[in-house]
Amino acid sequence: MDSSWIQSVDYDLIDVTATMNLKDGSVYEYANVPSSTMIEWEDAESPGRFHNSHIRGNFDAVKR
Repeated sequence: MDSSWIQSVDYDLIDVTATMNLKDGSVYEYANVPSSTMIEWEDAESPGRFHNSHIRGNFDAVKR
């Protein structure tokens, strides 16, 4: 994933959970993310912008 602040995003198909690893070491888990949304996020021109407009606030998140 090409982003200035997102290191990577891992997706668990069974739990339908996206785990976002930031370059500063922070880790966030987002619950109930549809696979179609995950595909859009991975293909987004700007993953950070996609996160801010489609992920943050739309899915339950836990900071680990």
